[in-house]
Amino acid sequence: MSTAETNGVRVAISNASDASGITSADYVEYNQTVNSGNVYERTGMVISPGESIYVFDQYGVCSARVHGFEGN
Repeated sequence: MSTAETNGVRVAISNASDASGITSADYVEYNQTVNSGNVYERTGMVISPGESIYVFDQYGVCSARVHGFEGN
């Protein structure tokens, strides 16, 4: 498979101030395979105030979108 067909996607939730502060414990997905033209969806994740979601794509061919809401 070419890199456009299989991607090492990593998703982290962290309170780090930038990507360099992410630790291995912050990853909720590591080298997830997403085939070309497909969608990967992860639901039910809860983040706390001050946390950020970081998405990395090994080959730079994916895009990411996050949906959510802030509760009271």
